[in-house]
Amino acid sequence: MVVRRDTYPQVDPRAAGLMTAAVTVVPGRLTVGEAARLAHRRRARLLVARPRAGRDVGWAGVTPDTLEQALALGLAGAPMTLLLWTMTVVGPETPEVAVRRRLRPGVPGLVVVAGGCPVG
Repeated sequence: MVVRRDTYPQVDPRAAGLMTAAVTVVPGRLTVGEAARLAHRRRARLLVARPRAGRDVGWAGVTPDTLEQALALGLAGAPMTLLLWTMTVVGPETPEVAVRRRLRPGVPGLVVVAGGCPVG
């Protein structure tokens, strides 16, 4: 019996292949109620904003579930910035191993940024 041996390329997924594109960039000045309506309308799984003015302050995010919980507590008029958590930023070409190493209990997700703007 002849055994044919083929080589297979090593698959090295990148952050762009692991991300979901259901991310919406919003201004940090929104209220919780406005942010919740926007998340629902755009079917976003994550809203991201710059928590403060400036280019080097990073990105922060909030999930629609968190916004809904805040609405249930009567916080519709509160600033959305109270609910934002700092997001770790990676580029779209970041290897999967590096992405997974940055995830931990206090960091449930990352933001993939290309050209200075979140893409996933």
